[in-house]
Amino acid sequence: MASKTTINDAQAPISKCEVCDRGVVAWFYCHECKQEMCKDCKTMHLRMNISKDHTVVCITRDKKNVGEKGQSNIPCSIHPCEHIQMFCTTCEMPVCIICIADRTHKNHEFDQLVNAKEKYKNELSKFVTKTKQEILNLETSLQSMQNHVKDYIKLSGKTKSDINRQRNEMKSQVDKIADDLIDEQEKRTIQEMKIMDSKTKEIQKILSEKIDLLRSCEDNVESGIETVIDITKDFRKKRIKLTTLSSIEAYSLPGFDSGNTSDLRKIFGELKDYEGSMSNKNISGDEEQREKSEDRLQSNSIPKVLAKIKLRPPLNTVFSLNGREAWCGQDKDLSLIQIDGSVKKNVKFDKNMYDITTRSTGDLLVTERWGHSIKQYSLDGTITTIDVPTLFEVRGLCTTADDHILICLYNDKDVSKVAKMSFEGQIKKFLSLTN
Repeated sequence: MASKTTINDAQAPISKCEVCDRGVVAWFYCHECKQEMCKDCKTMHLRMNISKDHTVVCITRDKKNVGEKGQSNIPCSIHPCEHIQMFCTTCEMPVCIICIADRTHKNHEFDQLVNAKEKYKNELSKFVTKTKQEILNLETSLQSMQNHVKDYIKLSGKTKSDINRQRNEMKSQVDKIADDLIDEQEKRTIQEMKIMDSKTKEIQKILSEKIDLLRSCEDNVESGIETVIDITKDFRKKRIKLTTLSSIEAYSLPGFDSGNTSDLRKIFGELKDYEGSMSNKNISGDEEQREKSEDRLQSNSIPKVLAKIKLRPPLNTVFSLNGREAWCGQDKDLSLIQIDGSVKKNVKFDKNMYDITTRSTGDLLVTERWGHSIKQYSLDGTITTIDVPTLFEVRGLCTTADDHILICLYNDKDVSKVAKMSFEGQIKKFLSLTN
């Protein structure tokens, strides 16, 4: 156990300066003058011409015994002529015997140097260990952040590629729509031009007949009475006929309705946050969940038509994978159709399908009409059967976050149930429905 002592226990002889009368402790001794002096007097003593060459040395504990070594080899920072002897735990500093007797350390506690060194050494070792761990944690965080940057750059590039692909696909679709409209307008033009050409010829014919009639009238207006009467009667008949034929309605010119372009951005798509986005790190869990729910409600309030794909009837069920492709069930055939209408994959089943969904692993789950099992279509092309332990018919289905299946069960007595079942075919829970 470390021994401690107070200022009252230390009895060390202290000399006062013999040059000045300030009562200051003497730290130096002049061999020529045989005087002890303080630091200020020693400085003035060596500046005076009469004493500038005197030999002035530090005073040891034995005063004038110059050169005698103390108990420590380390000089005191306050009293450079003394070696440190103890450690002041109150001030947390090593002190010499003069420091111990000084009023500055009155009633302070002291400890042995070796004990103080060991204590601070242990504290420093703990600090080193803790700092190393902190550095390791920071390096891990730095590596994680660097990985996050790489992931974000990669995902950002993918997003740009998706946008460009969407643009190209939409441009292709717009070009096709525009070409179809132009072809349709060209067909209309040919048809209407035929009608207008026919009407033009009719008008030209009537115009020519009226000119001939007018000339005949002008040429015979001065003829005899019988001729004038005959021509006038003939003119009446022809004029009524020509007037009836010349009644042609005005024709409207073709036009184009450009539609509402304000919805183009909604049709094209919107940016969404990447799961590791740093901008959402300060959102609490409840608030984040609430915002996600509001976003889903808002996004679902306005349907977005991405594409119109013509399929042969009947279409039993559709399950969208990522907005770019979807599984479409038609009788016994299941097709993976992309947004441009191309068929990526075809799967044939034994019975007509009722509903389809996907598992977190990417496997496809299918229920068949009047069936009591679920067909699982794996990515490698194999089809396995998951038997449902019930006499009810298995209809609709979906998967849960904890990797289970929710299935709708129905029988001929109009009784319906929803069951939660594992992928091993074990029903975990039933929920009865009254309607």
